[in-house]
Amino acid sequence: MIYSHISRFYINLSLKKIFIFLFSVLFKINKKKIFLNKLQKIFKTKNILLTSQGRTALYYILKNIISDKKREIIISPYTLPEVIYCIVYSGGLPVFVDINIKTGLIDLDKLKQNINSKTAGVIITHLYSDCENYEKIRKYIIKKGSFVIEDSAINFGAKQNNKFLGKRSDFAFYSFNLVKNINLFYGGMIYVKNNQQFKEIKKNIQNLKKFPTGELIKQFSLGIIIYILNKKLIYNLLSKNLFIWLEKNNIIFFLKKIYPGKYSIKQNKIPKNYNYSFPDYSAGLGLEQLKNFQTINQSKIKISKKYYKNLFQVDGIIVPKINYKTQISIFLEYPIIIKNNNKKKLYNFLLSKGIYLRNHWYINASKYFKTRRKYQNADYLENNLLCLPTHEKISLEYLNLICDEIKNFYLNENI
Repeated sequence: MIYSHISRFYINLSLKKIFIFLFSVLFKINKKKIFLNKLQKIFKTKNILLTSQGRTALYYILKNIISDKKREIIISPYTLPEVIYCIVYSGGLPVFVDINIKTGLIDLDKLKQNINSKTAGVIITHLYSDCENYEKIRKYIIKKGSFVIEDSAINFGAKQNNKFLGKRSDFAFYSFNLVKNINLFYGGMIYVKNNQQFKEIKKNIQNLKKFPTGELIKQFSLGIIIYILNKKLIYNLLSKNLFIWLEKNNIIFFLKKIYPGKYSIKQNKIPKNYNYSFPDYSAGLGLEQLKNFQTINQSKIKISKKYYKNLFQVDGIIVPKINYKTQISIFLEYPIIIKNNNKKKLYNFLLSKGIYLRNHWYINASKYFKTRRKYQNADYLENNLLCLPTHEKISLEYLNLICDEIKNFYLNENI
């Protein structure tokens, strides 16, 4: 049977959404207040702020909690380097605690060894978060008198016990960047539990510079290119083979675009985007996407459950278990962890079948900072993780093809 392959790339765009965005830019339509009000109604709280990016949202949270006596911010090194830079830019001192591969969260036992009176806050990075251990970690941080900050950048709309992810903690931040489930090209969001801290952060961001339209259009143009190249017909006729060729030949320009975290460059001064406010002309696009974001999220979880059912018995891989009652990840993509250093073999095998996947998620960001400690789990995930697509264009037929080819690889390996 001949399959029409589907790109792992997908951004939340359509002709209607493109028109809404361009109309807003051309006629300078600013629906920021309406967009913010809608978010407040969805999250059932007034304590929400909009920022230029997810990382700037974290920056202003950290500026609020870091003091001379409490400068340390605990975080797993398995994340984007830009998240760690936020800690430094805000005057904090990053303290790395390795990730627990089984739970997808910061390791609780190692956290207990590192948290102390100098700890201002702990960042919980949500990847494929385990619900039970998430609660244990959150409660322990509160017990120790530190702030809980949830990195929900890739999990906007995820819920736990009918509460949106982040609302149980002191702070949470979210991203509306190009590849997120809410795609505004730029943009971020802060949730603050404490009313006084909310007022303080709001005051700090209210006089920021207007987001430059030229920068927004530049990101929009990149989005359009990705959107066109990954339309099903164009992808099968052209893009698939082009992407595979660029990847196999290690074309750095291409790799920097699709794996920006892997090729991150530290800036010696705070990036200019930290001084910009939310991009007002993206708000209309945001309102359109909020109409069905929960339906899209449920679709991603449903697809992820199918991957789990298909692959959990394959000996050569580890797949995150999905809790059917309480799900605190929307799985922007579904990660599988390859055992026995077989990732490169499996990846090349899938490429030979025309199946092009993202071959890493985050990196061990501690390598960008001076530290003598080794973080084996972060290293392991950086080198042994593949991402399976969960976007709305993935058909059951194509999902089964991906799973069947993974099983075929291990069947042939064991012969």
